[in-house]
Amino acid sequence: MRVLVTGASGFAGRHVLAALEAAGHEPVGYGGPGESPRPLDLLDAGNVRAAIAATAPDAVVHLAGQAFVPPSIAAPLATLAVNATGTAHVLEAVRSAGRPIRTLVISSAEVYGKQPPERMPLAESAPLLRFLYEHATRPEFTCRFRWQPGSIAFWDNRCCLHLALDDYPGRRRLMHRVQIRGTRP
Repeated sequence: MRVLVTGASGFAGRHVLAALEAAGHEPVGYGGPGESPRPLDLLDAGNVRAAIAATAPDAVVHLAGQAFVPPSIAAPLATLAVNATGTAHVLEAVRSAGRPIRTLVISSAEVYGKQPPERMPLAESAPLLRFLYEHATRPEFTCRFRWQPGSIAFWDNRCCLHLALDDYPGRRRLMHRVQIRGTRP
């Protein structure tokens, strides 16, 4: 498999190239502007399209971008341009290639911002799950059922976030789980 690797002259890029070659693939590495052997200016959409066309990859591993925090703080607009616009140019070049090209975009944990130690390690899905949980627990989407002797409750686990509370201390609660198959009532 021919694999185009952006950011090939960086720390991770050198290791990715070696791992791809060891696995029997044909890596084609591109470095930043002015870097050899193949310079790639991510801010030049035509340059990125030309690299995709010339390489004709089966896959792309996009590593290029500003990953080191101090320069990104010193020049936030340049960092945004390279990281966001550059990535958009890579994805657009892949999309316009006219054939399927597997693409892996690598980023940094910095996109999640500073996180407290108890949230480590970060899960890739953390921002989405946090958003969904916050949305699902809004008051207009909640129902508080208070158990009393003789209570019966039904809920559909396909569309409910069931949060069981121990609001029956010292009492025994009998539950039955029923699974219904099919689409007919």
